[in-house]
Amino acid sequence: MYECECAFYRDDQGGTVLVRPEDMSDTDTICDLRVRFAITAIYPAEPDVGAGMDWNGDIATIEIRTQDWRRWRILRGEEMERARQFLLTHYEDPLWQAADAYAEAIYHGEAA
Repeated sequence: MYECECAFYRDDQGGTVLVRPEDMSDTDTICDLRVRFAITAIYPAEPDVGAGMDWNGDIATIEIRTQDWRRWRILRGEEMERARQFLLTHYEDPLWQAADAYAEAIYHGEAA
C-alpha cells in the first residue's frame, strides 16, 4: 500500500483535479490518497545470472479521504484515471518502491 497527502479541487465539469501540496491554493481541499496494488506474478531472484526478484502487477485501487470524511472513497472511472496519472507524474518513484516492498512481502509470506 502507498499513501500520500495532496489536495484537490473540482473543475468546471465537476471532475476531481489533484494537486501537490506545494501547488495548492487557499480554496483547494487537502486529502490523502491510498493506493493498493495487485501482484499477479512473482519471479524469484536468480543469483546465477545476477537477476533480483521481480514481479508483474499494477495499481488495483486508489482511494481518497479528506479531513472531513470519515471513510475512504474508492475512485472509479475518470477519477481513478486522473488520480493514477497524477501519482505516476508526481510520485512515481515512491509509488513503485511501495509496490516492490509489497511484492517482496508477499514473496516472503509477510503480507497480511
